[in-house]
Amino acid sequence: MLRVLYEGLDLSNSRDIAVFAAACVAFWGQCRLGELLPTSRSPAASKFLPTRKQISLSSRNKRSTTIHLPRTKTKQRGENVVLVAQSAPVDPRIALEMHLLANRCDSSSSLFTYVTSTGPMVLTKPKFMQRCNEIWKKAGYPHTTGHSFRIGGTTELLLAGVSPDVVKAMGRWSSDAFHKYWRSLEDLAPIHAELVTS
Repeated sequence: MLRVLYEGLDLSNSRDIAVFAAACVAFWGQCRLGELLPTSRSPAASKFLPTRKQISLSSRNKRSTTIHLPRTKTKQRGENVVLVAQSAPVDPRIALEMHLLANRCDSSSSLFTYVTSTGPMVLTKPKFMQRCNEIWKKAGYPHTTGHSFRIGGTTELLLAGVSPDVVKAMGRWSSDAFHKYWRSLEDLAPIHAELVTS
């Protein structure tokens, strides 16, 4: 669905660039949308969300980008999301870089702030989901919720053969919740358990 989003968005439009970057980061970073996007444009709604200055390249491996989440559902002191390169055009690192270049704002701005003719505008979760669902509806997909990004990213990584322990760590999953949200077990089982030698 990320590719459908990529094809349906107008990537010459600053808001659509922000939408695509947020979608790629949420999906590949296995994020809850509430960890990235405010529910409203009120400054208080963005208080515990990442800003542009909370993005960094790893000091140990330049092939990973880290976004510090100031607060998450399970960690009041925050956690880091680690993004690694993926196939174009849905690479979260490239989408994020494209967004930051197209939407130049102050480093203390909310991460997915975009530029309009009247000034900077914070991308909210409702506006983000509205735009995503507009694109997906045209492509024949049913209405989708924000939680689909976290679940979808987790499932995609597992289906690609990434070790469940790595997926769990990258997604900042607690042990019980991680298994609750696994999708496509009939597809995952052969990847990780077929022809195990005894």
